[in-house]
Amino acid sequence: MNGAYLASTPLQWASALRRRVANRSSQLPAASISVGNLALGGRGKTPMVAALAQEAESRGLSVVVLTRGYGGTVRSGTEPVVLQSTAPQPDIACWLSMLSDGHSSATAASFAQRCGDEPAWLASRCPQARIAIHPDRRQAAAVAHAQQQVDLFILDDGFQTSVARDLDLVLLDPHRDPPFARRAACRESAVALSAAHRVALIDADRRWDDAESALVLRRTAVALRRLSDGVHANPKAQPPVQVAAAVGQPSSVTRCARDLGLTVRGEIRIRDHGRPSRSQLKKMNRDRSELLLVTEKDAMGWASQHPELSNRTLVLEMALTGGRRLAMQVLDELHDN
Repeated sequence: MNGAYLASTPLQWASALRRRVANRSSQLPAASISVGNLALGGRGKTPMVAALAQEAESRGLSVVVLTRGYGGTVRSGTEPVVLQSTAPQPDIACWLSMLSDGHSSATAASFAQRCGDEPAWLASRCPQARIAIHPDRRQAAAVAHAQQQVDLFILDDGFQTSVARDLDLVLLDPHRDPPFARRAACRESAVALSAAHRVALIDADRRWDDAESALVLRRTAVALRRLSDGVHANPKAQPPVQVAAAVGQPSSVTRCARDLGLTVRGEIRIRDHGRPSRSQLKKMNRDRSELLLVTEKDAMGWASQHPELSNRTLVLEMALTGGRRLAMQVLDELHDN
């Protein structure tokens, strides 16, 4: 690792991250933006992808999100799947809506099993965008482009892919990622950040608010719903809950829940994109008077496969504060270049 790079102050290295990579030309049939990180998960990539897609949609662009569909059954050697929601507005209730992959229709829960929970969530949040799922992003892009002209490709978790991009956005957690945390469990070292065009800090301390060279994003809770019918619930009227989250950073869900006014009794940490183990399900069923709290992604994924839990499961609707502002800046930069 470059010692001088680590010795730089946060503002110095953040400024360096904005350097564009020389002679990088897109190998995709349209302009492309990647949202990625150095860590294994839990940095807000997918919500940021949704913010970019929503902003691009508002500008009249035809958007395709490229994702590998982690946790689903789409594999190399199979045909890419392209999702598009039929729901008129993005909403957590869209998990009950019908989605189409061009061959058949089923509930969002069924598609989550096939394509992964994140693509299903993205389709519900970005109803005008198409979500192309396949480990080979070029193959997915080719199929989507053959179906309909594409103005913009957005790669979810694309920083480590071999596909060339026009712009790379990297999200960092200053509490866990290099160059802040020397022992962070990451896929790459901080040296790789020299290939990024922009950086944003996720859930950073307040002292970063005035940093001109790094934009601070924060995950915040905005609403609470019942999984059984999608109806809003009053957080202050709920008994203590157990957080049961299959996400990279369950602690962020707990923090957001408490910020919303919920009392969190404990956490059941499920593997990211995974399903509860037998022992975890046994724990969930042990006290039927206790409520469970899941994320929207969980509601479309594992939680939808356990109807016996739905009547006592709440869904935490979260937003990425600052995400839309950053999306506007990124799209403006892409347009100017």
